[in-house]
Amino acid sequence: MSFVRILNAYFVDYQCTILVINMSMIYILFATSSFSLQIQSLDIASRVAGDGAPECTHYSLDGQKSKCMPYFYFSKSKNIDAKSINGEITFTIGSVSKLNANEFALMAGHEIAHYYLKHTHSSKSAELEADRFGAALACKAGFDPIAGSTIFRFARSTSTHPSAEARRTAVASVPCQQGTSMNQVTALLQTDNIYP
Repeated sequence: MSFVRILNAYFVDYQCTILVINMSMIYILFATSSFSLQIQSLDIASRVAGDGAPECTHYSLDGQKSKCMPYFYFSKSKNIDAKSINGEITFTIGSVSKLNANEFALMAGHEIAHYYLKHTHSSKSAELEADRFGAALACKAGFDPIAGSTIFRFARSTSTHPSAEARRTAVASVPCQQGTSMNQVTALLQTDNIYP
């Protein structure tokens, strides 16, 4: 739990939303029976996010510089789902409670990849690109993306999302060696190794 520290708690309403600040990341948690699972999931997502978006620096009004990091939130939905919009990544309580660590790391990597890759709309090619880059991020954080690809048992093929088999193939195409650096992860995007 080295990545997650609770600094302040604010009771906003009867749902007991709790704000957790960790370095430059902001998290919204719900005080529910899955609270400890949310903390564990934030630890995983923080590790997968690594040092932030490659080649991106955030400048604050007071002149401070920091890495571009995503913001993590949880919704109360019991479905297994996540979404990324402009660096705000929302995981469902269902994802937290039903996925194992490798599956959650791959889901987090996928959503973080959408942010790092600056995706603004969903398409099958964008989803597969996020699957591959997300697998590389999860690997860099010490997780097994191949073991995590069992998450695709919950995936549905749509006009914007590829089949579960195509997504498993995309994840399997990413070479995963523990100790992979962010430079190696970024280089994967610029080579044919990540695009079968």
